[in-house]
Amino acid sequence: MMPFVQPTNTPTHEIKENLQQFCFCTLAIGAKYRKLAVDLAADLEKFSSQPLLILTDKPQDFNQSSQLLVFKHSQQSVGCYHDKRYVIAKALSLYDACVFVDADMRILKDVAQIQWQPGISARSCANILQHYQPVEDRPDRIKRIEMIKKCSQKFNLDLEQVNFVSEFMFAVAKDSGKEIKFLELWEKIGNYFELNGIYDSEGSVIGLAAAAQEFPLRHQEMPEIEFFNDKIDAIRIRKAQVDQENCKSISRIINRRHSHSAHSSKKLPAALGSSQDISIF
Repeated sequence: MMPFVQPTNTPTHEIKENLQQFCFCTLAIGAKYRKLAVDLAADLEKFSSQPLLILTDKPQDFNQSSQLLVFKHSQQSVGCYHDKRYVIAKALSLYDACVFVDADMRILKDVAQIQWQPGISARSCANILQHYQPVEDRPDRIKRIEMIKKCSQKFNLDLEQVNFVSEFMFAVAKDSGKEIKFLELWEKIGNYFELNGIYDSEGSVIGLAAAAQEFPLRHQEMPEIEFFNDKIDAIRIRKAQVDQENCKSISRIINRRHSHSAHSSKKLPAALGSSQDISIF
């Protein structure tokens, strides 16, 4: 198991002179996501003075600079879903705050300076139970709700006060050490979900860990960051919520991506052990 990088209160000597208020960060495992991260890095170099920190399996695919900090990382979780916590831990070991963005995101305009509040600021979030509605004919959702309820009982949480975090873009800022406890509990709950056959629910795990550690979590629209995301922008275009200039940029990105061959998804393994609930707490 790769050692967990804990956030510290002091930036490393190597980048102390270039320390900025926050950094962007992402995970790039596999050729597809390394290529996408190269495009993201080019966007941020053009539109932001904030550096981009990348954890990747092949650092040699990137041109490291003062604006691009690249670190070697080996996959730790099934499907890499919970490896995001390693990215955030590394970023918070160097900066007071970070903005995690998925590698397939694109930045469209200049990024304005932002003052992040302590805790988690999520571009999109919702009540954790509402997120999985409706459940009719959806055994996958039913199982996730069962796991969420077991965690809520363990940590004495009111699920009406717990949010699911859409993990494509969210900021994490230090809060007097609570961020360390949050990341440690994310690891434990994430392992619990994985051992019981649920691999891709990091948004639920983030919300549960934050609530259990009283690590603030809030919705923040983030108008300072104009972005492209396949799923989000498909909705925004249908609702005519994208201006003409951004629509042209989005169309170019979509056409470029569709010109590439389809990437087949890998089958995830079955739950470890028996079908009986497995606990790690």
